[in-house]
Amino acid sequence: AYESSHDGSSLDQSSNSLMSGSRSGDGRGTGSHIPNTSDGAGRGRSIGGGSSGRTGGPLSYGSVGSGSRGNALAALELAASGAASVPLTSLRQLQYLDMSGAVQLDDIALAAVAQAAQRLQTLIIPRCTRVTDAGLEAAVARLRELQVLNLSNCHRITDNGLAYLAHLHRLSQLILKNCPAITDAGVAALAPLRRLELLDLAHAGTRVTGAGFAAFSGRSLGTRLASLALSYCGGLG
Repeated sequence: AYESSHDGSSLDQSSNSLMSGSRSGDGRGTGSHIPNTSDGAGRGRSIGGGSSGRTGGPLSYGSVGSGSRGNALAALELAASGAASVPLTSLRQLQYLDMSGAVQLDDIALAAVAQAAQRLQTLIIPRCTRVTDAGLEAAVARLRELQVLNLSNCHRITDNGLAYLAHLHRLSQLILKNCPAITDAGVAALAPLRRLELLDLAHAGTRVTGAGFAAFSGRSLGTRLASLALSYCGGLG
């Protein structure tokens, strides 16, 4: 039995594995419903499946750090190609996850990983262009301990997606390089992040003019922002 997203991804319930669809294309799916990817007992789901080098193919791990409890992982880097499968149950102690350039990562896969790895502190997903606001909303709802988030070159993340980040009270570093859909409204939505120390908006485009930072002016108590990158933001001219 399969549950399919608009971009061709599928959740194979019979084999208890989560795989991205192999269909080529731009993977449109903004606003699609994110299903509950738990198997009920919390067992058996995995990322990957054995193919490699194919856009839209299974995710696979590049390197793994052993956790302190059983077979739980403490760190995981997912490459865009390879031939290994990662059971979602092994992610329960995961604190660091790097999926840079995994263009086959979609909203359903991201939601499944977040549900399995709720202790995650660092999430790095630059150039994951199939991830939309819907996937970010589903992930943020589960990743309350997140401290570092890199969404660089995730072109489908908009102001609506940034609004969901306001619930990440521990977030200290947010990298949004080359996210052209972000505007001043999205910047203003980040003002509630009292622990934010680093914000990178380089190459944000012309719709970031600086006006959004007015929302930060009234938060004198708890303000920690120490590093702000605004290079090549055309709207600041």
